[in-house]
Amino acid sequence: MPGRKGRAFGGGAPHLGRFQGEERRDPHKKRSSLPGLRPEKRDLSIPAAEGMNMERSGEEGRGTRSGRKVLILLGCPEVPVQTSIALYLSFRLRRRGDDVVVAGTGAALQLAKLADPEGHYLGGTMNIDRCIASISEGERDFDLCFAFAHSDAGVTYAGTVSYISDAELYLLLFGRGAEDLAETVEFDCRKLVAKAVHNPVPLKKLIDEVID
Repeated sequence: MPGRKGRAFGGGAPHLGRFQGEERRDPHKKRSSLPGLRPEKRDLSIPAAEGMNMERSGEEGRGTRSGRKVLILLGCPEVPVQTSIALYLSFRLRRRGDDVVVAGTGAALQLAKLADPEGHYLGGTMNIDRCIASISEGERDFDLCFAFAHSDAGVTYAGTVSYISDAELYLLLFGRGAEDLAETVEFDCRKLVAKAVHNPVPLKKLIDEVID
């Protein structure tokens, strides 16, 4: 598969939250699912239909298909804003024609499905560990990934995707400790940082900046 895609979005600095600088990945660096192990890069070109065990939800995206395959990665839904922002992000992406998969923990997916019972906003859904395994084993890959993180565990999931996937990675860091958490990120990504806990508007503004 070709190397990492070019930047999909532009946009200046938002009014709330901020974009943080990113580290450039060495194009010769070999990657694996764990930062300490670096086997040779795999070909991730097998069709998406194989090995996914994925559920479909609601309508297909409206408008002209952009051809992008997008992964939304959800960790523990302890911080209230995650579910509403995930649904909003999926809605925006699908409306412009992207093919969206939402992967998350059991609790995160249950909350999202309960909030969207007829599947108007969610795309396909699957377990987060199964999704990561399918990428690592070469069953599929994505063009873009939006990973949600309010804790070290969320950053670890995003870091794993950074090592095993060619997806352009956007890391949404939120919660009371968002800025401190952002300082711990050492992999290649674009960081969207907001101290959002109950109010989703700061994260919404960041998402609008990169999607518009």
